[in-house]
Amino acid sequence: MSASRGSDVRMPAYDVVFFDLDGTLHLSGEPFPCLPEFINATAERYGTTFVAVTNNTSMPPDQYRQKLLKMGLRPEAFELCSPLNVLAAASADDMPRNVFPLATQDVADFLVEHGYETSSPYPAAVLATFDVEVDYAKLSAACQHLTNGAQLYSTHVDIRCPTASGFIPDCGALTHLLESVTSTETVRDFGKPSEQMAAYLRRKHLSAGERAVIVGDRLYTDVALGHAMKIDSVLVLSGEARADDPGLQSDSRPTFVHESFLAFLQTVYTPDEGAPSVKSYAAV
Repeated sequence: MSASRGSDVRMPAYDVVFFDLDGTLHLSGEPFPCLPEFINATAERYGTTFVAVTNNTSMPPDQYRQKLLKMGLRPEAFELCSPLNVLAAASADDMPRNVFPLATQDVADFLVEHGYETSSPYPAAVLATFDVEVDYAKLSAACQHLTNGAQLYSTHVDIRCPTASGFIPDCGALTHLLESVTSTETVRDFGKPSEQMAAYLRRKHLSAGERAVIVGDRLYTDVALGHAMKIDSVLVLSGEARADDPGLQSDSRPTFVHESFLAFLQTVYTPDEGAPSVKSYAAV
């Protein structure tokens, strides 16, 4: 990080903390040690609003919320947003209602519950998600619909999802496959860092004058969303990003870099004036 001069800074607490999940709160469903407990205590003591913002669309939001509760987060300590929430609130101008979902059955059912038609033989759109139930027949059907004139949409751009044993293909990988096979371009996505997601978060979770930060392990989704929302961003090195990532020297670099979400929160919310500060790589 020689191109940027780190400077120790004292950081005030934030009103709203948006945070990523895979690679930031947990890996493969295992939360990082002590992190859920610290979030619970911080939300109670400081009144900070924590909003889990995930691009993971392998399951509906309610199921993911239950997963987080099992990890130890208290129900009153956090709110949850995924691209599926954005899709549920989207207008017909943003997303056709007649779709072929490249999605798990639970996610397809979620779409139906929120006004989408998913059984038409002639869908207006193919919607790619993080489909962990995908098979060759489903991929072939999606390609056929695109060849016949359907438009391609996706829930998010993530190429790979971090797990405890390595990376696995995510929605972005499936989307690129469909684009490559059918010579189709994706019309729009609804996850981090899209304007659709940024507008939804501002409208639903951020009031005028509140200070907010987003914490995550990806430059091209989490940090990019911070830039889109014009709020601070923290890159943590517990998931995809690494300390030698070239993006840390670019104009799209994060406001702060830290080893983990927990270490960042301990810095921000430690009441002791002698608490260690975090290095800012925004100041050059």
